[in-house]
Amino acid sequence: MTFARRQQGALSRIVPDRRRYKRISVTLLGRFMRESKEEHPCKLVDVSAGGAAVTSLVSVPVGERVVAYFDHIGGIEGVVVRSCKNEGCWAEVAENADSKSIRIEMKEHRFFIPLQSAGAQARVEGTFIVKVLSKEQVDHMIKDDGAKFDKRNADGTVTEVSFEATGIELKRNTGAVPTI
Repeated sequence: MTFARRQQGALSRIVPDRRRYKRISVTLLGRFMRESKEEHPCKLVDVSAGGAAVTSLVSVPVGERVVAYFDHIGGIEGVVVRSCKNEGCWAEVAENADSKSIRIEMKEHRFFIPLQSAGAQARVEGTFIVKVLSKEQVDHMIKDDGAKFDKRNADGTVTEVSFEATGIELKRNTGAVPTI
């Protein structure tokens, strides 16, 4: 992985993006290690199938290899705001009921969650993925399950960063007063 600071000028804002893969905004804090073994803080700004944009206060020469570590990659915790009502094969998890959510897919439909999982606390393990959902998938998820998407592509598809779960733990607040 290599990265360098890029100058932001007026031209960078008006030239259309001609990259092969669409960039998805993701903000994650982390750190990176240089070839000299020095570690520095950094922030992941956006990702695509072809790369990632990372910022740091430390300048790194173009071509220098670095290793980046990002917090919370590998696990997500939050509340289930909505889920698949047919099979329990996906859920949307957010920090709280009023914040932006990320869609969680159960890897290869190997396992499912209860159909009435909304409101449960979730701890999820897996990996982030960037994929394009077909128009048919998007229409089905909106009509049958109430899924919400920020932006649809002109052809009706949706490019999204989601989280592919390899395991999930759900807990409900029972409201019971603990005994001492």
